[in-house]
Amino acid sequence: MRDILPKLNLACAKDKLRPAMNHVYINGEETVASDTHILVVHKTADLFGDVANDLPANCLIPAEDWAELTSKFERLEVSGDYLMVHRKKGAPRAARLVKPEDVGQYPNYRAVMPLESKKGPVEQIGLNPDCIARLFAAMTADKNTALSFTFISESHGVLAKVNYPKEYGTRYEVEGVIMPMLIR
Repeated sequence: MRDILPKLNLACAKDKLRPAMNHVYINGEETVASDTHILVVHKTADLFGDVANDLPANCLIPAEDWAELTSKFERLEVSGDYLMVHRKKGAPRAARLVKPEDVGQYPNYRAVMPLESKKGPVEQIGLNPDCIARLFAAMTADKNTALSFTFISESHGVLAKVNYPKEYGTRYEVEGVIMPMLIR
């Protein structure tokens, strides 16, 4: 398990009309955040290690609570409806584990994940630098990594993957998408 988590809260929406997207979604296998401009999908086991087994199979963590997980911590534990964050100093902090029925179902994010098999020629696509910065922070907390982008087609998002340095033994599975802006 990591001792700091990527800033998935930066990939969450702030739109109060879609309350589920103001959260990080955990469905057992994957942990997801999106604001409709960027989308990040982590393997839950990669993020939480053994604690992943204690998390509810379908829950959400509010973006503001997720921010507590992006500072160095000693350990995490599930206690009732909370993910407890223990640090060296101070009292543990609690990140709420919210049931989907309390805020609404998270959208089908897999429907917008581009498939490698749908690659096609792309003339020009503009990427918002703020989206790239938020995507990077949500995909990895490691400043020694980089992102690579695969331009799928004009109608699909731009697929992002983390490039880990060769000397790294551990490579986490994480996918990201930036929705493109067409330049005409």
